[in-house]
Amino acid sequence: MAWFNTSRPMGFKNKLGRAFLMASIAVAGALGNLTPLAAEPLRLPALQAQDLNEKNYTLPQDLPAPYTVVLVAFKREQQALVDTWIEGLNLKAPTTPYHWIELPVLEDYGAWFKWFVDNGMRRGIKGEFNREKVITVYTDKAAFRQATGIPNEDTIHVLVITPTGQIVARTEGSFSPQKAESLSDYTKNSKVQ
Repeated sequence: MAWFNTSRPMGFKNKLGRAFLMASIAVAGALGNLTPLAAEPLRLPALQAQDLNEKNYTLPQDLPAPYTVVLVAFKREQQALVDTWIEGLNLKAPTTPYHWIELPVLEDYGAWFKWFVDNGMRRGIKGEFNREKVITVYTDKAAFRQATGIPNEDTIHVLVITPTGQIVARTEGSFSPQKAESLSDYTKNSKVQ
């Protein structure tokens, strides 16, 4: 069935109606590519976690600063992207001016899985300072992504989060000075005094 009767000659009203319909379709198509704004601010959900030194955390309230840089990764092979931010902001220096953590987010497959992964990471990450920066979360990844507004697990996400869990700034992918600048309104307030 055709949307328009093409057997009659088009009058002004019909041309105007068709133009309006085509414009409406174009606008709807363009808006379909936009991400709708959340009704409420996106937040880090309440999580129980442990760093690689086996210190327990209740997130987000145990975040170390009013604004904490959180490097979220979902896959082991994303560590190289995380490292671009660690190097780009010089985060591993003991005197780094930023409050930050790495937050590997993994599906919760039970205690044995946690033990296996955590011990594997401990073997690969040396030093108390480096281990305290890795807080692994075992949770429902889809629910985590929905709460934080992360659309997929294809890359890392760099979030600036308050102790109430509010995500106040975000970017994704590897470090670049432009991406770091996009977070700077908050990261400058994240600096260690």
